[in-house]
Amino acid sequence: MHRRRRGQPEYIHCSYSIVTLVSGTTEAAMWSRFAFRSRLSIRTKLLVVLALLSLMVTTFTTVYAYVDQRRFVLASIEVQLAAAAHGARHVLPRSYLGEIRGASPIPEDFQRVREELSELAATANVKDAYAVMLVDGTLRFTASSDASRGFFDVYEGAPVALLEAVADGEPRFAPPYKDKYGTWVSYVYPISRRDGDRPVVFIGVDMEASELERELFGAAAWRVTIGVILFLASFGLQFVIVNQLVSPLWEFSRLSTGLTKTEFEFTEEERRSIDSLATRDDEIGELASSLVHMESELHRFILELARVSAAHQRQKAELARARDMQLRMVPQELAPVPVHKDIDVFGVLVPAKGVGGDLYDFFMIDEHRLFFQIGDVSDKGIHAALFMSMTKALLKAAVVTLNSPISETMGRVNKFLVHNNASQMFVTLFAGILDLRTGLISYTDAGHEVPLVLRVSGDVEQLPKKSGLPLAVDEEETYTVQTLQLNHGDCLLLYTDGVREGMNANREQFSRCRMVKCMRSVAAAAPPREIISTLLQRLREFVKEAPQSDDIAVLAIRYLGDEGAAISVSAKRAGPIEDKAAITQDVMVHSRP
Repeated sequence: MHRRRRGQPEYIHCSYSIVTLVSGTTEAAMWSRFAFRSRLSIRTKLLVVLALLSLMVTTFTTVYAYVDQRRFVLASIEVQLAAAAHGARHVLPRSYLGEIRGASPIPEDFQRVREELSELAATANVKDAYAVMLVDGTLRFTASSDASRGFFDVYEGAPVALLEAVADGEPRFAPPYKDKYGTWVSYVYPISRRDGDRPVVFIGVDMEASELERELFGAAAWRVTIGVILFLASFGLQFVIVNQLVSPLWEFSRLSTGLTKTEFEFTEEERRSIDSLATRDDEIGELASSLVHMESELHRFILELARVSAAHQRQKAELARARDMQLRMVPQELAPVPVHKDIDVFGVLVPAKGVGGDLYDFFMIDEHRLFFQIGDVSDKGIHAALFMSMTKALLKAAVVTLNSPISETMGRVNKFLVHNNASQMFVTLFAGILDLRTGLISYTDAGHEVPLVLRVSGDVEQLPKKSGLPLAVDEEETYTVQTLQLNHGDCLLLYTDGVREGMNANREQFSRCRMVKCMRSVAAAAPPREIISTLLQRLREFVKEAPQSDDIAVLAIRYLGDEGAAISVSAKRAGPIEDKAAITQDVMVHSRP
C-alpha cells in the first residue's frame, strides 16, 4: 500500500458564510433604496422590498442552520477521535516507548502493538491510529495501524494540528482538510516518554472525511432547497397580500386620474367603483369618501365658476360699452360757424381702466365764444367716470343757461356736488372761455394741473394761476376769474396728472420738466394734433413696458386770430390704451390689466 501524504489543512470556516450573508444583506439594502427611488409603482416597490427581505431571512436561516449542523457534527467527531486517541494511548505500554533508541533495534512488541492499533481503528471506525516520536526535529513513526508505515519512518506532510501540538504540547483537533490522498479529520494527543519531560511522543488518529463532506453537502443542499421553497411560498403569500392592499390604491389612482378627463364628474362605472371603495372600514375607505366629496365640491365649483365667468363676461361687455359711451362723450367735431377768427382744437382721452375719471370738453357758447374744460376725479373706474360725467354735464348746462362769469358757474356746480357726493370724491377742474374776436381767455382753476402756453415764438410758459380747492370739497369755496391773452399762433395745452406722473419701471415720473422740454422740441407752428401726438409718444418711450397707472386726458387749443379763415375745431377719441395706432400711429402707454 502506498503511503499517503497529508498537506496543510483546508478549513471551512463559518466566517465565510457570515461574510457572504453580510454582502448579500448590503446588496439587498442597495436594491431596496434603488427600488424606492426609482419610478416604479407602489406594488412593484413593495414586492421588490419584501422579496429582498424574504431572501435575506431565508439566506440567513439556511446558512445558520448549515453552520450549526456542521459544528455539531464536527464536535461529535472530535469526541469520537479523542476517545480513539486515548484508547491508543493505553495500547502503547510505557515500556514499549522506553525501549526505542533509534531505527534499531525494533521493539519486540512492535507487531503486537500494530495489531492492537488496527483492531482499535476498526472498532473506532477510523482510518489510522499511530504514534510518532520527535527525534532531532523530525517526526518518525513508532507504531501505526497502517501496514504501509515501517518502524521509524519519517512522517512527511504532517497536518497542521500535529505541528501545533509539537509546538505547544496541547491536544489538537484538525477539522476537514485535504491532501493528495483525500479529505481527512485528525486528532493529536501528545504524551511524554518520561514524566516532566517535554512531549516527544504523540498519539494521532485519522478519519476519512470524504463521506462526511458529502453528507454535509447533501444536508446543505437540502436546507437550500427548503429555503428556496420557503422563499417562494412566502413571496407568493406576500404577492397576494400586497395585491389585496395595493389594488384599492391602484383603483383609487385610476379614478383620480380619470376624474380630470371627464370634466371632474364620475361616469356610472366609476361611480359604482368609488362607492364600493367608500364602504371599506379602513384608510382606503376614508380616501374614497374624500374623493367622492372632492368630486362633488369640484363639480359645484365648476358650475359656480361657469356662472362667475358668464357674469364676468357680461361685466366686461358692459365695461366696453361704458368705455365707448365715455369716449363718445368727448366732442368729435364742431360745426364751423362764420366768424373772423380761426381756432384749431384737438383732444385725447385714455382711461387707465375700462372707463376712467378724466374728461375734457369744448363747445361754442355762441358764434364768438368757445368754452373748454378738462378735469380729473380723485379715483378711477366706473364710479369715477359717472362722477365726472355728472360734473361735465352740470358745468355745461350752467354755462349755457346762466351766462354768468365762469367763476360763479364753477361755484354753483361745486355746491351741488358737495351735497350729492355719497362716494366722497372730488374733482380737479380747469375751465375757460376763449373770445375768438380778441384771443382773450377768461379761466378759473379748481386745483388742476398747471397748463402750458406754447408761444408762436417757440417759448413755453407755465400759466400763472390762482388755484382754488377741487370741486366737491367745500361748499363755501369761492373761485376767481383770471385772464390769458393768446396771440396769433399761440397754443394752450391742458392735461391731467396722468401725463406728468407717468412712471417707468424704476418708478421715476415723467415730470413737468420733461413735458416742457418736449414742447420746446415741437415746431412752433405745429398743429394741436402733432403736439399731443409728440407728447404722448415721448411719454410712451419713457415708461416703456410699465403699465399705465392713471387716466390721461390732453387738450390743445391753438388760436389763429388775425387770419380770418373758417373755424376748424376737431377732437380725437383714443381707443383702448393698448392701441398703439391711436392718434396717428401714436402714442399711448400700456394699460394696466
